[in-house]
Amino acid sequence: MRSTADNRNSKRTIRPAWIALALCLFVVAGFTVAIAVWGIEPAPDAQQNPGVLALYEFIRSCEQNQSKVRQGLPGALHERLLDEPFEVETHIDLTADGLSVMGLPLSRVLAGIDIKYDMSDLGLKANVMGFPVAGAYLINQTLVLDIGDSAQAYSLGALPDGPMPLRERLGAMLPYLPDSEADRSRLVAAVAQAVPYDCSSELTADVYSPMDGKDVRMEAVYTQLDAQAISQTAAALLEQLIANPALSADMLAVLDPLMFMSGTAQADVLTSLQALAEGTPDDAALAWTVYRYDGQYVGCRFGVTREDEVIEWTVMAQFGASAQFGYWSAHVNGESVMDAEFGIDYQQGSISSDITLPDFYMSFRGAFEMGQRTRDDYYIKASLTISGEALGMVLTDAPCDIDMNIRFGELGTLAESRRWRDIYDKEWKDAHQGG
Repeated sequence: MRSTADNRNSKRTIRPAWIALALCLFVVAGFTVAIAVWGIEPAPDAQQNPGVLALYEFIRSCEQNQSKVRQGLPGALHERLLDEPFEVETHIDLTADGLSVMGLPLSRVLAGIDIKYDMSDLGLKANVMGFPVAGAYLINQTLVLDIGDSAQAYSLGALPDGPMPLRERLGAMLPYLPDSEADRSRLVAAVAQAVPYDCSSELTADVYSPMDGKDVRMEAVYTQLDAQAISQTAAALLEQLIANPALSADMLAVLDPLMFMSGTAQADVLTSLQALAEGTPDDAALAWTVYRYDGQYVGCRFGVTREDEVIEWTVMAQFGASAQFGYWSAHVNGESVMDAEFGIDYQQGSISSDITLPDFYMSFRGAFEMGQRTRDDYYIKASLTISGEALGMVLTDAPCDIDMNIRFGELGTLAESRRWRDIYDKEWKDAHQGG
């Protein structure tokens, strides 16, 4: 596991000025993600930037390898959760000295998380020591957040009515998922042609391999855009988008989730590109590296520089015959804000994890085991150790046992269930629909 620094005194925010550069980055990353998911090949072009194409190959390789290794019990459970009604009951048992809940000193805390989907409504709720603390529900076209005595309702707009698998429900809520009809192939060609060809180079580097558990020598395709190259890329891409309304619409569809999270209007994407094309701050830079090991693309690293801040994040994904190994990290100005490593054995149904969140002063280490009792009854058990600060408590290698039970079959609806129907009887503030 990679070592991380103690960053307890490091407080930081991402400025609004990052949005323009982040959008430029997501134009590159988002387009390649889209073609990997939709399985569309970019049109060949000798002047396509090799860094863009390498990123595409890495993401496509991940998707293809996951489809190969995601077999056995984990793969079957994943598909059933997306296609069938289900219930999940999770029991959490945390033991440590000095625990406190609602001012009461304890040496053991019991908590639970329940999830239920009945093909129409989706519910999630959490409790501590038997007392409900929070809930979230998707009922008809309304998202309901239930915290304490207050239930706040948020309309999600026009969504399809009637029973449907969770896969279709999520697709209706998130139209930028794989059932989009936009032609993604044009986007890849546009971005690969907009990024200057000579901004990429090939090199070798010592990189952490989660499969090997150590640094190994890898080949890499490194792409760096300084302020001038960012402006040149933005101008070339903007020219294509203005000349081709269909291409512009496709780009907005891919970037829709990013704009939703950042509160950016669609027009602001083109406005941001226009501003970048007219001039980028001299200290701005954008870079990404795609790593290749044993003939396979196995990871990438992104970096964005703006004023006195440098944000970097790394994603590594390696695959065995029936296993997946991953490593994720994020740094701001060289200081770690996330460090996570995991391994999944799909054939044996086991997961190992080692996760550190320095900004939250937390680390989690342990293993998960998955099994099946009957055709419709699955379980996931975990034994973790937790260190850090949580809810005013300091934990040092505190043992935490997790017991999750997952059931399928004829389970009834949320509205009919004694454990779930109370949300339908509450008064929802704002948009009250259904119930």
